[in-house]
Amino acid sequence: MGATPTCPRCGYDQSGLVESWTTQCPLEGVCSECGLGFHWVDVCRPDRWLLRGLYEHSTRLGLRAFFKTILWSINPVRFWRLVQMHHRIRPRRLYLFLFVLLATPWFTAAVIRTASTYLVDHNARGSAGSSITAWDYANGWMFPFFSYVSPRFGLAGGPGWFWQFWRAPWMTGAAVSIAFPFLLLIVAKTRRQHKLHPKHVVRAGVYGTMWLFPFFWFVVVQSAVSLGLIVELLINGRSPGNTWVDVLGLWDAVRFVNNHDKTWCVVLLFWQLLWWWSFMKFYAKFDNPTHSFAILAIPAVLVAILAFTISDVYGVGPSIW
Repeated sequence: MGATPTCPRCGYDQSGLVESWTTQCPLEGVCSECGLGFHWVDVCRPDRWLLRGLYEHSTRLGLRAFFKTILWSINPVRFWRLVQMHHRIRPRRLYLFLFVLLATPWFTAAVIRTASTYLVDHNARGSAGSSITAWDYANGWMFPFFSYVSPRFGLAGGPGWFWQFWRAPWMTGAAVSIAFPFLLLIVAKTRRQHKLHPKHVVRAGVYGTMWLFPFFWFVVVQSAVSLGLIVELLINGRSPGNTWVDVLGLWDAVRFVNNHDKTWCVVLLFWQLLWWWSFMKFYAKFDNPTHSFAILAIPAVLVAILAFTISDVYGVGPSIW
């Protein structure tokens, strides 16, 4: 059999029970520690511990598995029906997934923003002279945490918190993504009642950030549209309203998305609530998932409302996320 058979939920060693088999091997078992029912084949056979298509269980960079995992996450119920506790957790691959999810669009957007700054700088140097500094080039790489407000705008220059980029959907999504796993880990009664190992909460928390994928790539698209507009105006000499960006309606599309913050907040909140309810019901297999979910959902939603309020009060400018 090779590896030691353990309970998928609490990690309790099942070797003693397995060694007690003398005449037959049962198909199903129940953990004496946490009460989880499971199929012995899922516990005893290493080939059942891997889920084909899950990025966590892929090899090398695993781009196909990366996008497959993203597609699975669109429907949280389907995701947590596929991903089960007996599928072994690989921390390094799990954190690599999070890194690729966040770093790839951030790096792409930073390169595009730097290119836009260079074009403006290069065009200004050829005419009246440029007032762009190294801090302006650094702006694209500090997004979305810090920004440099240039003196040419009549304001004091220097690094500052980029409040205007923390629009309501970002604030609301980040608040719930942090609140749910945090609450699940600190509310000992809920987690210990089901003897859920913390590593399962970490797995759900990491995969629960997949809502950032479309949000970050929207920033990339928006940066690319801005770059295209700069090229048309400065390089090709087109007049405002007559560029291919305007003709194709790309800027109008970006503006439309930006003007519906409340809609995206509702959609995102619904997805996150469904994500954690599905996790408790289909993955962690809580005895009463709806009750446990309600205990955690109420404070999580309150945190989301607080985050939305902060964004609404301190958010600056209607332009971009």
